[in-house]
Amino acid sequence: MPWLVAAYAAAVLALDPFRAGLPDCPFHAVTGLHCPGCGSTRATYLLLHGDVAGALAMNALVLPALVLVLAKPLQPKVPPLAVAVTFAAFAVARNVAPFAALAP
Repeated sequence: MPWLVAAYAAAVLALDPFRAGLPDCPFHAVTGLHCPGCGSTRATYLLLHGDVAGALAMNALVLPALVLVLAKPLQPKVPPLAVAVTFAAFAVARNVAPFAALAP
């Protein structure tokens, strides 16, 4: 799995998502709502350039997810239900007014 993270990081570094004209998230394009992954490519790009605050502003789940993926061999297994509930709660929260700051 770490090799997949490295390949993704290399691709994001090679292609500036702020200027590349990447396609919109299909879920956002159809519904107008932000999915849990919206902003994750830009967040990764900012993380790779040392801008942690900017990355968290784009997608607050990217940093914890990256830690879980890279540290997986060192940590006990995270229950899939806990991951699903976290992503669902984040998706709902970033689309309601009190938590609009979670949207990219």
